[in-house]
Amino acid sequence: MTVSSSSEATSTAAPTASAPADESTDASMLRTFAVIMCNECQYLEFPGCDVHGALYTQRLADPDGKLHAKCPSCTAATNNARPFRDGCRRCKAPTTVAMWACSLQEIQQAIEAFPVSTEEIEHTVINCERCLSAIFPRAREVLTTRSILEPLAAASGKPLKVANFQLSMPHVDGCLRKGMPLQAVAVQLPKSELKFVVERISRCPLAPRLTGKPQYRLRKVELVTQQNHLHQVAIQLLSAVIGAFDADSPAAVQPLRQVVAVLGRMEPLTLFSEWSPPRQLSLEKVFPKEVTSSSVFDVQHAASKVLESDSSFWRSASKTDEQSPQSDEWIVCQFSSAATLSSIELKWKTGFVPENFSLSISRDGMSYETVAIVAKRIPDNRILVPKGIMVTSFKITIFSSGMVGETFGLESIVCKEAAFSSVHTSPDVMLRKIQQWLFDAAVSSLPEVRDLALQALQKLLLASGRIGITWICFPKMGNNLRKCL
Repeated sequence: MTVSSSSEATSTAAPTASAPADESTDASMLRTFAVIMCNECQYLEFPGCDVHGALYTQRLADPDGKLHAKCPSCTAATNNARPFRDGCRRCKAPTTVAMWACSLQEIQQAIEAFPVSTEEIEHTVINCERCLSAIFPRAREVLTTRSILEPLAAASGKPLKVANFQLSMPHVDGCLRKGMPLQAVAVQLPKSELKFVVERISRCPLAPRLTGKPQYRLRKVELVTQQNHLHQVAIQLLSAVIGAFDADSPAAVQPLRQVVAVLGRMEPLTLFSEWSPPRQLSLEKVFPKEVTSSSVFDVQHAASKVLESDSSFWRSASKTDEQSPQSDEWIVCQFSSAATLSSIELKWKTGFVPENFSLSISRDGMSYETVAIVAKRIPDNRILVPKGIMVTSFKITIFSSGMVGETFGLESIVCKEAAFSSVHTSPDVMLRKIQQWLFDAAVSSLPEVRDLALQALQKLLLASGRIGITWICFPKMGNNLRKCL
């Protein structure tokens, strides 16, 4: 048994797979194969088997749980075949085996973008940690380089960011990290290794569709352990003044002067953590204008039943004939105008719950973007919709398990609007009391009290941004309050 990467490939040409004229011959399709990276010198190689003319594509774990890869047609693997079992081909240091998903087109473009008269470069590969797709980034049709100062730079030396390639990064179908941050992998990239992959990638399997729940990165949470006690004292002082205030008494002048002085020496906004009232997600529902489906069991189980509040439900047609194609089912909900949604709630009929389904949203009613894939049989689902996206329609795709007589049932679809309603809290109530106190002082029978109150109101209201909170008529104030507001 002989195994090799490009560095010791035999002179015998590798057999070429004669694939039919379908998607398997598409050079842009992502295929899965193994890579070996040195932990010391970052040398990158693609292990392969000369006997079968194939790259290593099957995962293999040793008793310690370390990942290895093997030939799909024999027992040759990175942990039992030379030179891979001995460590790095260059420096014999320990290596790491990983699985990547890459296309023939990407490899060919990397070869074409290799710097002239160079057979090996220090490079940074960009990789998705979820679907394992990988690209060899290029700038102006030349591979990027890596140095101690710049881990990712154009050939001219201009520094680049991994985020520059985030939107154009290809992902495996079903990957939920499309458009999300990627990871950089430092490698020593030989041109001969890329040529070796081009010769054998046609035998590699297509990257399988991913299913599962959304993947989120953990965020660091910091607890606030310090408070600004000066602000707390100021708020308590204002509360005491408000409780003993008489707007028509000459004694009101002195506390008002102190309040105006306080507001002049500190940012009024710092008196309260939130000037705008806290908000909670709206419970308002948005109803689709039209609901269509791929099939119906009968007229009593039409797709429109999911919007009705009675006991009726939508049910897909049952494929009882073994010769009938076991295709996926779908439901499309169309809105009369674009809506911003916060969540979509689905209630499936007991006994007709699908094992796998996906939910996709559309901004234009033509192309759909998958936002969730559910791979567990649950009768009630609540799916969150990404913020700030105007949705014109959404599609539920129910994946067939291939069972004869399979049918699905959906009782209801509830769409929640992405709007917020105000929630009044203690700081907000306090702010309202201060405002009311100043309003009372602004209609005082004493001119000096009125003038001081108007000064304080002007500072308070302009700083808070609540210009529209009170266009209230105070007969004694005339136009002064309107000028203030």
